[in-house]
Amino acid sequence: MYDFSRQIKKALRSPIFVLTMSVAVGHLISLAVLSVSTRVLPVELFGEVAVISSCAVFMTPIACLRIEQKLLLVPEWDVRRIILNALSTGFKFLAGLWLLIWAIQICFFDDYIFGGVIQSIVVTVVCFASIPYQIFVSLIQRTQKLNQLAKITLLRIVSQQLTIIAFIFFGDKSLALLAAEFVFFALPAVLATLNIKKAFAGKSSDKSLIFTGVQPPDLIKQDLLSTAINSLNGALPLFMVGVYLGAEQAGYFAIASRFAHLPIGTIGRATAHKFTADFSALKRNQQQSKMKKRFFQSLAALIISALALYGVGFVFYDELITFVVGDGWQKTSSIFAVILPWVFIKFIFSPVSSIFLILSQTQLKLFVDCGMSLLLASLLFFCYLFDTSEDGFYLYLSIANGSAYLVLIAFSFVSLQRHLRHRQKGASE
Repeated sequence: MYDFSRQIKKALRSPIFVLTMSVAVGHLISLAVLSVSTRVLPVELFGEVAVISSCAVFMTPIACLRIEQKLLLVPEWDVRRIILNALSTGFKFLAGLWLLIWAIQICFFDDYIFGGVIQSIVVTVVCFASIPYQIFVSLIQRTQKLNQLAKITLLRIVSQQLTIIAFIFFGDKSLALLAAEFVFFALPAVLATLNIKKAFAGKSSDKSLIFTGVQPPDLIKQDLLSTAINSLNGALPLFMVGVYLGAEQAGYFAIASRFAHLPIGTIGRATAHKFTADFSALKRNQQQSKMKKRFFQSLAALIISALALYGVGFVFYDELITFVVGDGWQKTSSIFAVILPWVFIKFIFSPVSSIFLILSQTQLKLFVDCGMSLLLASLLFFCYLFDTSEDGFYLYLSIANGSAYLVLIAFSFVSLQRHLRHRQKGASE
């Protein structure tokens, strides 16, 4: 009995539990604020802001050109150099990209590309703020100090929701969602920068040193392209709904997707950080025998969690969504039911998606991501060609995305098998 209670206390104090609970509390607060905002803000505003936010979120994973991912693989003395390289490259890349965007806008567009001055400022800040935050997340995954990430995650969600409430009751309601996006990305960037400074303490970055171990292969270009396409695939469904069905349907879809992705944002994200940290540590320490066991343990836990969470969601989704957003959003419930199988499979894959980079086999994921982009583009063309109904469009979208994530799960196992066979062959020789 004593051992059992001690194990429970240990589990409750574990970093992954703290991170999961922090995110869960943050999402509960966001649902409470959502129940207010959906009753005072038009559905079209949710759709417009969701599309604008997707433009920025598409850029955030590639802001540093994925150089920060080297932090998972390099020796301790090289951490400082990688951080400086990621910061410098990220700011140069985004500065050049933004100059190109503004040049295109001045030459070819009468209106602002992102809808207005405020919208353009928000997108710009979100992209630049993602640079220190991406580096901070990689450092957390390297050191496995998930408690720090838990604090910042909860703070950013609470600050975002408080901003929405402040603008709804004391400011311009039409700017509530945009201002919240600004705070959601800008505040963590400041805190991440302060935490990055601590990473410089006590670490040598003498360029004269030569690391005599096995240097990680330079897969940044492959991973960058794969991540860019993957980010595009994540943003494409919302873009497609906006283009094909309009801003109002995009608003309904954005809210339905938000409900469906709640488990991914809580348990899935925390599990992803833990899996990346553990699996990269096993790779660095060359503990090949434990990698396969760790992979299947994670996959089994994710399947059980997905069945429990999405099973409950499938039974009570109509009552839950109506309770939170009100009676005027019935379309959200029907969209949620259609996209649920797709997000169910995505929940299982997302936490283990880093396995391709860790095992230096990003070309496999790149192949599937490119296929997924072509599939979604073909789907949009097909729907335009045959004038597909709203329900049919959402159904095809769910089938296409769900099938792609099933293939990615299979390819993650193939990637692991290839790595283990290669290691065994090298050891025998």
